[in-house]
Amino acid sequence: NVTISGNGNLLENTSFAWSTDTQGINGNYTVEWVLEGAIASYYGVESSGDTCRLVMSTSPTDTTQGNLVVKIIRNVDKAVMSTASISVYHTLSSLTISINSNQSNDATIAATKASVKYEDKTIYASNGQVVKIPIGVSVTVIFPEVTGYTRPDSQSYVSTYDSKSISVTYNTTVVKVTMSDNQTSLNDIASSKATVKYNSTSISVSPNGTVKVP
Repeated sequence: NVTISGNGNLLENTSFAWSTDTQGINGNYTVEWVLEGAIASYYGVESSGDTCRLVMSTSPTDTTQGNLVVKIIRNVDKAVMSTASISVYHTLSSLTISINSNQSNDATIAATKASVKYEDKTIYASNGQVVKIPIGVSVTVIFPEVTGYTRPDSQSYVSTYDSKSISVTYNTTVVKVTMSDNQTSLNDIASSKATVKYNSTSISVSPNGTVKVP
């Protein structure tokens, strides 16, 4: 019987070797290593007889797996004398982003995206989006300024095999401006505007208009 030695977690190990039981394999033979399944789209095989190494050619975009197969082929007639396989996989960490508002049916916040930064990459994530991230990298999630709302703090962490969720809430107070006069025959108020000021911001508001204030 032929067996393959090596840890199938490609984040921890990429080198493999085959061995046989005490009966051995007689005659001249060739060792062929083959990578099967989705993982073959991202890794290639560098073989050296009884051993091989898997080399990543393209970074996987999701957790991916497959099988590494070794075939012992008799040289004289190319018959497969024995074969063995081992499951191999490349795992990514999952980050779920939740972006909420303290106001119901808030279209402004529903359209807001967070910036997920790691290594030299930036991914813009909407509410409910799951972002796949390599294991063991520093991740920073930044939430943008939105006029009239309190901006949530950025968050940083180091990715692990465990899934992570980050949930934030944009808070705002909706101020309604009501203006009236004591004259029934005049309509001057309709064209007037009020000024709402907060921090260094000034906003002009028409009668019965609303403005969002952090």
